[in-house]
Amino acid sequence: MKAVTQQSGLLGLLRVRKVRLPLVAQTVSVFGDMALFITLAIWAKELTGSSSAAGVVILALSTGSLTGPVTARWIDAHPPRRWLIAANLAGAAVTPALLLVHSAGGVWIIHAVAFLYGLIGTVVSAALTAYLKETVPPELAVPVNVEIRALTELMRIAAPAAGAGLYALTGMQAVVLMDIVSFTAAAILFSRCATAEPKGTASAPPQGFGEEARALITDRRLRTVVLLVLGAHLVQGFAQTLGFLIADALGRDASLVGVFVTVQASAAFVITRFQRIRALSPLALARTGVLVAAVGYAILLVPSLPTAMAAFVGVGAGLPLILIAFASALQLYGPGESTGRRALAGYSALGLVQVISIGVGAALALFASWQVLVLIMAIALFGLGAAPVRVRSGQHAVRASPAARLTQRAAVEEGTTARSHDPSSS
Repeated sequence: MKAVTQQSGLLGLLRVRKVRLPLVAQTVSVFGDMALFITLAIWAKELTGSSSAAGVVILALSTGSLTGPVTARWIDAHPPRRWLIAANLAGAAVTPALLLVHSAGGVWIIHAVAFLYGLIGTVVSAALTAYLKETVPPELAVPVNVEIRALTELMRIAAPAAGAGLYALTGMQAVVLMDIVSFTAAAILFSRCATAEPKGTASAPPQGFGEEARALITDRRLRTVVLLVLGAHLVQGFAQTLGFLIADALGRDASLVGVFVTVQASAAFVITRFQRIRALSPLALARTGVLVAAVGYAILLVPSLPTAMAAFVGVGAGLPLILIAFASALQLYGPGESTGRRALAGYSALGLVQVISIGVGAALALFASWQVLVLIMAIALFGLGAAPVRVRSGQHAVRASPAARLTQRAAVEEGTTARSHDPSSS
């Protein structure tokens, strides 16, 4: 693994078995998930004739992610690879329940499965963070998370089309079968991944969740990134219905939303191909992503189809950087023996903020125009991204300056040795 550097792209990382198998396994799992998610919403609407039933699918998924702390007591008592295997097998076991749905009376099963998917997804995210902490050297943390996000964005393009197309051609049974296969294949691939169990992890007694939730704000570096990302998502949820509102404002039908999603996902993938982002610190990535997304929302205030497309390019390029920063910070900062609990706390907090944001955005949309929502998002994101912060790294406190944030890089602190260029750069 020594030959692989921060500048390694996907092909370079895929040469490393400890990286290759988790990347492939997670991609397989995500493909099945995303193919099913969009199909569940379509199916719920067709069964009930209600758009709200489809919306509840998304709400159930988000709410399920809040229950991650249920497993916090045990997640660090076992190697994360076991959790990755078990969570994917649980997904394969839950999915067949969808075959029992034949009418509107069974839509509650769809919502229940979506809720469980949210829980399983949070556990997988936390366990994957812990696994990467244990097997991947710190200098490769950001590059690996970049590629995970890149492959996820590719799945956002391909999987919904595959799921919806399969549903239209053959019905829901084939989509359910495809998701079962993807979960099972991911579990098999994770079972073949290398593991390097940290000392004391397997024999550690079950621990509580509160301590690691507090660690999100007591560790200075982690707190700075977490608060920035949570702040960004506190307004990002306003955008859940934004595509439909923009389509209406432009006099287009709802199919334009699918184009917006594809444009956004394509931009997200393209931004991950820039080698420079692999050398940025989590804070630099988060600030860059917030500012780029803010520019995208600002462009959206000019109502036309070309500017709307450009806006979704900006938003699509910014949001993945924020998520990469969040995953990398959870992985890099804090003791390795509690990475799982810390990651569960982080992803659960992110899920809670998203649910709150979606609710507030929906309420505001009842009496405010979409332009007001966009303006709020743009102003809030610009404020978050441009605000100067003080971050202590090693023995030195570094204050961000707007010019430096655009040019400097920060190295990851490992053990007791830290080399810092400017962890606030963006």
